[in-house]
Amino acid sequence: MSTENLFLSLWGEKVSAESFLEELSVNGQASIILREMAKAFLFNKSFANFQIDFSNSSSRQEIFQNFCKVANFQTQEQIENFLRNAQETSDSLVSKLVYQEQINKLKHVIVTEEIINKQFEQNKALLNTAQFATIRVKEKALAENIYNQIKNDIKDFSDLAKEHSIDEPEVKFAGGMRYRPFNALHPIIAKALQDLKPNDISEIISLEEKEFAILKLIHIHPAKLEEELKLNMRNQLFEAWINNQLANSNLKFTREEIAA
Repeated sequence: MSTENLFLSLWGEKVSAESFLEELSVNGQASIILREMAKAFLFNKSFANFQIDFSNSSSRQEIFQNFCKVANFQTQEQIENFLRNAQETSDSLVSKLVYQEQINKLKHVIVTEEIINKQFEQNKALLNTAQFATIRVKEKALAENIYNQIKNDIKDFSDLAKEHSIDEPEVKFAGGMRYRPFNALHPIIAKALQDLKPNDISEIISLEEKEFAILKLIHIHPAKLEEELKLNMRNQLFEAWINNQLANSNLKFTREEIAA
């Protein structure tokens, strides 16, 4: 039995307990499969606890219509072609769409707007985006030479970056220019930038793999709680909730539950 078919079992397909347990014993992704099983049990329990139910026909029909609208299906023929290519029936597809809609609803129940706003305020400094330039070299002596040229106004930072930096071509061509949220930066770089004011040059910093860098802060763009960031935060917080629930649960699967 393929791993794909095992995952399909979590969507309601029937497999025998013997086949499933046999596959778990030899499949290299057994831990992933068991985690997905645990998540499925957690979700179904949570759907019941929070009364998240889209089983009535009008809800299922609305979910299917929204899917067709997003997919830009204009005719019944387009829908039938999609189902054929995806090896789905309309019922199996709707069941999957309903399950995803239940998960999405659960996300909003677990990770409320209030939680997102609080998390945003607490981590705002790390969510800010730094606009900065870098010069990275392998030799400390070269880094010191470059640093002295910048400090003594002998040569421009951008020109020195293009001339010496080991950055990727597009970054090097732009004079080492980068845009990164602080929480996506190497901790040493993030700390160095936080100590700078716009147009300041950092001291030489030592990075991993025997690299040396000089940074120039251009501007810090304050983070805004826009929809994309809100979506990312909700997904991250929901995943953290899942991990916490699984870590503190004692889920055990019987042969009857696996075959159910």
